[in-house]
Amino acid sequence: ILALTEKDIINGMVNVNKSLSEVRVFKSPAEWYYEDRVETPKSKNSIREVPIPTTFIPNLKKIKRIKKEQQLKMGSAYLMNDLLFPSTMGTFINPKNFRRIYKRGLEKTGIKYKSFHCLRHTYATKLLENGASLVAVSRLLGHTTTKTTEIYAHVTKDFKRQEAELLADLFN
Repeated sequence: ILALTEKDIINGMVNVNKSLSEVRVFKSPAEWYYEDRVETPKSKNSIREVPIPTTFIPNLKKIKRIKKEQQLKMGSAYLMNDLLFPSTMGTFINPKNFRRIYKRGLEKTGIKYKSFHCLRHTYATKLLENGASLVAVSRLLGHTTTKTTEIYAHVTKDFKRQEAELLADLFN
């Protein structure tokens, strides 16, 4: 999400084709520093298109409007780029800083902390609970096989009950 650009969103689809990583760069065996790098996702299946629900489109427009306002406010000090989620200076948001911002946001809203990655689990579970096929969810998540997706899909009691009801017609 931190590497997404406005160009990555086309016709209601997010083109997942890169990620932002914080890497250690060595000048010598004893001297190093951290650097944010945009890299290709770890697997071929990670490069994919993910549809955006139509109800999210107004939020994207709002993000773009806020970004333009920030650019006007900061003037030439603001780095001009097409990052969808830039820092206040217009650069990449450092992954460590993002985790802190995310955690603070959860605390302010009274939501128990779960890692940002847990949102993938929620995404998978909610799609499956609402009738999406395991194969479709697997492709949306960029998994190589559905076996990985099965791990992500924490099936709730209500979903199990709903699935069991599919058999009711057989016995009526």
